[in-house]
Amino acid sequence: MASGFKNIALKLIAALTAVMSACIPDPLDVHGIPQLEQKIVVSSQLIPNFAVAVLLTKSIGALDASDDSDPEALIEQIAVDDAAVRIEGNGQSYTMQHIGYGVYAVAQLDLIAGQTYTLYVNSISMGEVKATTTVKPLIRFADLKTSIHISGRDTLTDISYRINDPDGKNWYMMNAQRFSRNRISERILNPWITTKLLDDASFEGGVKEDSFRMIFDEVKSGDTVAVLLSNIDLDYYNFMKIREDSRFGLASYLGEPINYPTNVEGGLGFFNLYVPDIRVFVLE
Repeated sequence: MASGFKNIALKLIAALTAVMSACIPDPLDVHGIPQLEQKIVVSSQLIPNFAVAVLLTKSIGALDASDDSDPEALIEQIAVDDAAVRIEGNGQSYTMQHIGYGVYAVAQLDLIAGQTYTLYVNSISMGEVKATTTVKPLIRFADLKTSIHISGRDTLTDISYRINDPDGKNWYMMNAQRFSRNRISERILNPWITTKLLDDASFEGGVKEDSFRMIFDEVKSGDTVAVLLSNIDLDYYNFMKIREDSRFGLASYLGEPINYPTNVEGGLGFFNLYVPDIRVFVLE
């Protein structure tokens, strides 16, 4: 199991950075600004039928990284690799295994919708943080299709979907990303993930049928695209909505501004245990 975890460490980082995707801004030529207190940043991902993974990094300022930053060097610089990490919930305690690059994972965690789980992190260098979340029920796409869209000199991906919305308030996050085996490390910091957020206020208990376009990454026939649908809670929806509206990048998510919503006590980021519906397509 340990070797299996290590083999997917970089891929887990790429998936975890879905919540902090987009380009890192160019560094600003500014001097004399005091450094903010460095904090642990938490991001989490559930891989259905496999594991729960948590990415722990140190917060960085908007002046500390750019598109020219070496991805592996920056990940090594900000990864928190000295922590004891566990998840408690439903009367059980699960110790997470460190698999490198700030990623901690645990297999066969029995998650139950409606149950509350707490993440505990104790880092030798960064101190302690904790976060609590409630598992949301899995909601699947009722229908999903992808197609290639040619617009001028750009070749992009169109995604058409249908969701049967259950009764009660729900908030959704869809992520779409092209995957490539080439230069995977360079895509960790700039993964070009398209995110679409939905509030069911206008279709509660009904059907939502719509489409969106992956505008950040050109594709070609034979490329692989993954599309994820996640049922998320209101707090995380608001967190992602602020990020979408502000259009900041990875550096700002990790450190500045510091007024983003968070459920991490003593740190930044978000701990979630939503279960995504994942569909993978080969474009034709």
